[in-house]
Amino acid sequence: MNKIIFAVFALSLVMLFSCGKQDEQTAGGDKMKKMEQTEKTPIDSSIIKSSLKVDLKCGSMHCTGCENSITKEVIKLEGVKAVEADFETKHVQVYYDASKVSIEEIKAAIDKSGYKPEPWTTN
Repeated sequence: MNKIIFAVFALSLVMLFSCGKQDEQTAGGDKMKKMEQTEKTPIDSSIIKSSLKVDLKCGSMHCTGCENSITKEVIKLEGVKAVEADFETKHVQVYYDASKVSIEEIKAAIDKSGYKPEPWTTN
């Protein structure tokens, strides 16, 4: 019985550390409002029309904690207008201003959050 309890506890710790990557809280109302907007709420059509979009595959996402870790890191970048991360489809869509941020910087932010972005498509 003790071995089972220990195994469940150990597995819980692994999940906590792999998915529960917590970032520093971002100061400033604009960034917080931006984060709230990107967490599973529809993106305003004006953002879609005025931005480029990159669609990155992140096969290592497997829960909403993964989505939140990626979203919180990417939204910090200047020029990123919105982020949609979806662990079920394993895709991260980023709406951005190419004059302020590059795809390489977006990929680096995803990498910094602990996930590996795969090849992308833009439009």
